[in-house]
This record gives sequence, C-alpha cells and structure tokens, in this order.
Amino acid sequence: MKLIFSLVLFLVSRSTYCASCCGGGGGLPGIILNDSKAKLSTSFAYQKVVADVNSEGEGRRRTSGQNVSKVYGIDASGMLSDYWQISASMPYYQNKVENNSGSESSNRIGDVSGALAYEYLPEFQYSSWKPRGFIYSKITLPTGRSN
Repeated sequence: MKLIFSLVLFLVSRSTYCASCCGGGGGLPGIILNDSKAKLSTSFAYQKVVADVNSEGEGRRRTSGQNVSKVYGIDASGMLSDYWQISASMPYYQNKVENNSGSESSNRIGDVSGALAYEYLPEFQYSSWKPRGFIYSKITLPTGRSN
C-alpha cells in the first residue's frame, strides 16, 4: 500500500518540497550484510533553501539569494572475524550562501565516526523468514566545525 501511494504521489506531483528533521545525519553504521570481507561506499546529498518562515508561521518563497549545501560522504567497513566488523565514515561539506551583500563559501570536513558491530543472530544457511541481528557501538568524533 505504501509503495502504491508513493508511486501515485511521485507521478502526480509537479514539484516536491521537503526538509530534514534531523539535520540529514544517519545513525546506522555501514554494516556488511552479505558475504563480503570489506565494503567501500560513497554518498552525496544536495540541499537548497527555497523558502523562509517568519515568526508568525507564514512561509515566503525566496526571490533572491540562495543557500546551497552539498555533502559528500565516504564509508568503509571491514570484517575482523566471522561475527565482528568495524566501520568508519567521513563527510565533506560544501556550503554556499548568496544574498544582497555578497557571496560566501565554505568547504570543510565533518565529524568522523567509527563503529564496532557484532552479529548475534548469524545466518548459517539462507532463510526467507529468519532475521539477522547486529548489535553495534558507534562513536562520533567532533572533528568538524559548526560554522
């Protein structure tokens, strides 16, 4: 039902506006779910502010200036043994703000994170109903700036 609703919404919508409630950060580490020894993945996110809301809650579409953010991410994971694995991730931010007084850009590395995971419900043979279970601990090092 959700798939059908999403498909109809996608096909009928002329444009879609959305905002992140959590700053766009994901909480899950890059866990290896197949029979690989290691995994390397990249990600990209693009955000552009198209409207502002005043203190009365009235939205107003921006007619000049822009605020664009791009986030490039790299994640690496590796197996330590049959049940243990380790992962690390690092984002890279590009921000650009333009308004009537000029333009300002910044490029910076974000907060680096690492995780250690243990597979407590391993899969010894394929099963369509038995879940795999992981427990993990993740640490985020505040290596980035918040400007």
